[in-house]
Amino acid sequence: MRATSLKPLVVIASLAPVAYLAWGAASGGLGANPIETITRETGTWTLRFLVITLAVTPLRRLTAWNDAIKFRRMGGRAWRRLHRLAYASAVVGVVHYWWLVKLDTRRPRNYAVTVAVLLGARLFTFLRPRLARRFGT
Repeated sequence: MRATSLKPLVVIASLAPVAYLAWGAASGGLGANPIETITRETGTWTLRFLVITLAVTPLRRLTAWNDAIKFRRMGGRAWRRLHRLAYASAVVGVVHYWWLVKLDTRRPRNYAVTVAVLLGARLFTFLRPRLARRFGT
């Protein structure tokens, strides 16, 4: 299936966290402190979307599904600058999440490992041709 036909589905799926929070607000399911729940959930979903964004290029390289890149570039010409900011945002988001967690650090640690692997793959892909030219391999 082509990426262009999947774009509307991706946009709709991206709105699922908003629908979840709206349903929780309407049904009283956000707990005793709804502002804290909304803050925590939007932060977690932001980190998830950053990880998904960073995973597009490695996924494309591993599977040769080149249409996947069209999902990341859905928002116009400034995508390159925004994508570079996503690297820093992901790292800062993981650090922030880690600071928020008091006892069980498994989830922020999992995000940290995931972001490190994704950024490490990008660094490897960036450095590999340069090292090959330098060392003649």
